[in-house]
Amino acid sequence: MAYIEAFLSSSDFVRQIDLLKTGSTIQHFGSMHLSQVKVPLPPLDQQRTVASELEIVNEQTRSIRKLIERQVSLLMQRRQALITAAVTGQIDVSTASGRGVTDGMA
Repeated sequence: MAYIEAFLSSSDFVRQIDLLKTGSTIQHFGSMHLSQVKVPLPPLDQQRTVASELEIVNEQTRSIRKLIERQVSLLMQRRQALITAAVTGQIDVSTASGRGVTDGMA
């Protein structure tokens, strides 16, 4: 079941759905279309291996996402602290040139 769940959330499945949709203004997708979707079905042991490896990757992704969210939160806190310090005069911004402020920003 985990293998099928992974396939249903894959770009391959979405691409097939997009190709099978009908209608020019409002696109439709029904059971007739779903029956045309091609699902790769390797042997059961291979499906289990793929599902197991995918779960490991998903767990790593969740961990990395949590770390990034924490880093963004800390950066926002530090940014606010810097703004507060500048506004309250705790740091002198009158001599700041502003050069390099956008370095590394996309």
